[in-house]
Amino acid sequence: MIPCDFDYYLPDTWQEAVDIFHSLKAEGKNPLYYGGGTKIISMARVSSIRPDAVIDIKKIPECQSFGTDGSKLFFGAALTLTTIRESGLYPLLSHAAGRIADHTVQCKLTLGGNLAQHPRCWYYRNALTHCWRKGGQMCYAFRGENRDHAILGGGPCYAVHPSDPAVALLALDALVTVAGPEGARTVPLGELHRIPRGQRFGRQHAISQADTHQRRALRRQDRGGQIVRRE
Repeated sequence: MIPCDFDYYLPDTWQEAVDIFHSLKAEGKNPLYYGGGTKIISMARVSSIRPDAVIDIKKIPECQSFGTDGSKLFFGAALTLTTIRESGLYPLLSHAAGRIADHTVQCKLTLGGNLAQHPRCWYYRNALTHCWRKGGQMCYAFRGENRDHAILGGGPCYAVHPSDPAVALLALDALVTVAGPEGARTVPLGELHRIPRGQRFGRQHAISQADTHQRRALRRQDRGGQIVRRE
């Protein structure tokens, strides 16, 4: 459960979801898009976040779709890791999805939520720690508990992105379709995540807060009778 009062919305389309988000922001509220909700719940329990509203994207058709259109494989952002693992459409992605947690949790975790999750740094997620990424003066992981943090190229924040599917998708030049106030657009996955440098209060991703993910697509090309998922 989320230990705070919040409003719940279940839009039918991505445009409705974006409109709801903007309306809530205009009212001074703090809305969040909601897929599986596991990270939202875990972070809310330790008071790292306090959403005023959650916008559930699971009824949006594009977020639940997966398959191929002949030239691309596509996976909706609200698909659970169990669905992706069992689909077998992209073996490397299925393998990566199967490495996360266990099967009792994989049926709740979503692809979009996994790619958009916050770093798992215990200093960043601790509501009592005012680290560099939250506007403080230092990264406590630099001289503190830094297991699973950056080994090369770190600083001033040494937290790394924890997504296994992100690595698999990045290896295949995946594209991300993002819906926002100005419509839907497609960006390379490699441009989605931001390196935590320069702007202290910067976003986790190179998309606006009002954007919601629709789907991920992998290029597909037939070479010599084999499906090679890379150009």
